[in-house]
Amino acid sequence: MKKKGFTVVELTVSFSLVSIIAIMLFNLIFSLKELYVSGDIKTSLLNKQAIMDKKIYDDLNTRDLRSITACGISCLTFEYTDGNAKLLIDVGANTITYDNYTMKLNKGTQIEQVSFDTYFYISTNIKNNAVFHLDIPIKTTLLDDDFGIHIVKTYNTEDVNINKQLDFNEATIIANGVTMPLTLIDQGEDWTIALDEDNNPNFLTQNTENKVIFAHIFHQEQGTYYDDYKSFLKSKDANKMSTLKSLEIFRNKKRVSEITSILKEVEDTEKVKNAIDEDFSNGYFELIIDYPSLNNAGAFKNYNRWMQTSNFTNNKKIEEGLFIDTMNSGDQTWQNGLRYVNSDENYVTGSNNNQLFAIGMKKDIANDTGYTIKNPDGTNATNVDIWVRVNEYIENYSLVTLVY
Repeated sequence: MKKKGFTVVELTVSFSLVSIIAIMLFNLIFSLKELYVSGDIKTSLLNKQAIMDKKIYDDLNTRDLRSITACGISCLTFEYTDGNAKLLIDVGANTITYDNYTMKLNKGTQIEQVSFDTYFYISTNIKNNAVFHLDIPIKTTLLDDDFGIHIVKTYNTEDVNINKQLDFNEATIIANGVTMPLTLIDQGEDWTIALDEDNNPNFLTQNTENKVIFAHIFHQEQGTYYDDYKSFLKSKDANKMSTLKSLEIFRNKKRVSEITSILKEVEDTEKVKNAIDEDFSNGYFELIIDYPSLNNAGAFKNYNRWMQTSNFTNNKKIEEGLFIDTMNSGDQTWQNGLRYVNSDENYVTGSNNNQLFAIGMKKDIANDTGYTIKNPDGTNATNVDIWVRVNEYIENYSLVTLVY
């Protein structure tokens, strides 16, 4: 009698062959998908790049250019005899706008370090004696290509005035469509991190030739309130708040190794040390919370300045993110870096009682107004402001030269 069926060896070989074929098919599918996605993204970016290049060059070649002047940190005004056009880089919105055309970048695509430079040369051609170079690199995580805007144009200095200088008092950053004014903090003096006598990490002052620049990102008046956390993050009403959602573009990368090494000195477990490395791996934010109405002293007379690794868009990370803080002025104790609390009165606070150093005030239903904003000494505040350090942002995305 003949026995029908498969031996163990035959089953094993068959299963192995099917598995190999399945893996090959999956790899092929994934490769085709990646090729399709990358090809689609590449086509989209190339189209946007071509449209923007053509629009700028068409104006430069057909219109009579008279000047290029600074209109913000990442903003230039091209003035022609028949009108003007603005070039604006909005890193928060991930857009580049020239005149009436806006280039919206794909997800996973970012603007890299930009520049705007002029060069003079001696030429037998009396028509032109200089050239300007506008460089806005654009990269995506899926491709190695540069899809940026790179404009090179010759001009005559007698006919065209190019002024890259921008008075600091008039300088602003536009992020997600919100205009943010700038201020200088402790000019000629910066902060470093060191351990104090109790082995706690604290700020120490140090002399510096660099300007320490902060941008205004949040403002809340006494009596105003937010209905939900989403509105707290996304409001574009400059009278209430300059959107906290834009905070990510101001993440600092410098001094990370210095900060983490000092933090790890006070920790004795590898788990915590690894957590510190992970938390700071993407950088940190340097923030100021300011109470101008305290003792009627004015702006930056009663404020705290601190570092934290979390932005405000992720509740969990705000609760768990690391912070390094200091009391810069006044005699009140700063208890925490800002944390998401979602208490009855507010969404974010820096104190254990959820009242002091609080922002994102909610509605007091009983009084039909916002819950009270408190000064650090417990008195009622007129308003509260948040500022974020923007030195690295300016280094990466400025098209102008700031004049102080």
